[in-house]
Amino acid sequence: MKPRRIVLTIDGPGGAGKSTVARRLAERLGFAFLDSGAVYRAATWFVARLGLDWEDEAPILAALDDFHLRLEESRSGMKVFVNSIDVTVPIRLREVSNHVFHLARRPGVREKLVPLQRSFAEGRNIVAEGRDMGSVVFPDADLKVYLDASLEERARRRKKEHDARGEEVSLEVLQAEIQRRDHRDMMRTASPLSKPEGAFVLDATLLQVDQVLEILVQEAKRRKLV
Repeated sequence: MKPRRIVLTIDGPGGAGKSTVARRLAERLGFAFLDSGAVYRAATWFVARLGLDWEDEAPILAALDDFHLRLEESRSGMKVFVNSIDVTVPIRLREVSNHVFHLARRPGVREKLVPLQRSFAEGRNIVAEGRDMGSVVFPDADLKVYLDASLEERARRRKKEHDARGEEVSLEVLQAEIQRRDHRDMMRTASPLSKPEGAFVLDATLLQVDQVLEILVQEAKRRKLV
C-alpha cells in the first residue's frame, strides 16, 4: 500500500500573503511547496517573449506545446526554469503580472498547466498556493485554506515587494491593479477565484506572518495531519 500523501492548499486573492505563508508552512512541516502562480507567470513570460497576440488562443496553445517547466526547491524559495532558462526573477516583474490574466482565463491553457501542477505533487506531501488549488487542482486536499486581507493591506504588501526589487510604483496604482485583477479572477469562466468548499477561512489583514503560520499549524494538528 502506498503511504498516504497529505495535501494542504492555500487560496486567496493577490497580495494576501499566500506565497510567504505557504512557503513557510511547507518548511515548518517538512512538505514540498508549490507556488502555482509561478507556473502561470512562467507561461506568460514564455508567450510574451514570442510576441504572440494575447487574444489569439490557437497560436498560444500551439506554442505551449514547447513550454517545458522545471520547478526546483531551494533555500531561498522555489526556482523556476522555462526550457532551462532561470526565470525566477523576471516572472515577478509587473510587465508579467499585468498579463497573467490573458492566460489564466483560458480553459485551454489551464488544461495544459493543471497537469504540470498535479505532477509536481506526485508522491510527496505538499503545500500548494494559488487561486484554484482547493477548488480545481486538488479538490480532495486534506486542508483547504482561503487566506484573505483588505485591499488596502494587500496593496501595501505588494508595494514593499516592488520597493525591494527597486521598482517604483505608487500605492494608488498598485491598489487599482489589484482591484482589477480581483475582478478578472472572480469573473472568469475558467476556474474563477472562489472559496473552496469546506475551506478554513482566515482574514490576515491585522495578522503578522508568524501569527498566520501558527494558526494554520494548529489547524493542521487539530485535523491530525501532522
